[in-house]
Amino acid sequence: MERVVTALERAMAAADASPGPVEVHALRVVLKRARSLIRLARRTPGCRTPKRLRRHLDRLFKVAGRVRDRQVLLDLLATEAPTGRTAARARRRLADGAPQADERLLRTLQRRGHLVDELRKALVPGLGRLSPSAWRHALGKAINDDLRDAAEHLHHDDAADALHTVRKRIKHAVHALDLWPDRPLPRAQASLRRRCRNAQQLLGTRQDLVLLCHLFRGRPKDRNSDAVLAGRMTARLHRMERHVRRELQELLPEGLDHFVPSTRSSSALRPKRKTASAGRLAAGRSTVTVKPAARRRSK
Repeated sequence: MERVVTALERAMAAADASPGPVEVHALRVVLKRARSLIRLARRTPGCRTPKRLRRHLDRLFKVAGRVRDRQVLLDLLATEAPTGRTAARARRRLADGAPQADERLLRTLQRRGHLVDELRKALVPGLGRLSPSAWRHALGKAINDDLRDAAEHLHHDDAADALHTVRKRIKHAVHALDLWPDRPLPRAQASLRRRCRNAQQLLGTRQDLVLLCHLFRGRPKDRNSDAVLAGRMTARLHRMERHVRRELQELLPEGLDHFVPSTRSSSALRPKRKTASAGRLAAGRSTVTVKPAARRRSK
């Protein structure tokens, strides 16, 4: 918990000094982890998270997200549509609005200077007193709930933004795994995190293509509308969605109710040595080979 709070303090200071792409991305990542702590704290008895604190975290995350979306769109336009008048106009329009978005983020950071102290004060009484086993149990339950909800949306939700909801749930699971108390992660949890992270990256690429499609589709008289580029991005989006759904079917099979293999520590995950009881040895039902005791050497 203290590791996340300290990382949030450093990320806020770095973004306040220079709101570049690296700093804003790092700020959003640590804000997601802090919000995962808040979600975990709300399920923990004795831990209160004021509504005002949650609202301030959400506001900062939203403002940083707008800056990050603008930066991502500029990078995508430079790589996916490097030529053409429409793409050039879109790049100029996004670049012209970047200083205002950066200034809004800086103002929000300066107003939220007390956020780290409030977060630490809210989390220490509850989460700060949890034992490692209680942390594993709480995190395992949260991860199972998120992935179960993601599987439900994947298999039974026909809404247009169903995959975006799946992406958010998988991101919650990844950030919960980042809070796991054992370092390095046990093998089962590390494998689950790797598969969730791969799915998150694929869904992120799909969401970037959705943003480009909306940008170029627009209204008929919109300056950014371009039927050729919109058709190209839509075709790529359809191919990406087929690939994403294949990967998600393996990660979130229908009917699976439990995703975290174990909530025990890494030492407890090691297989125990077989021991044979005296009764099983006498009955001849033991498969354990018992070596005869070594004789003491006489001096």
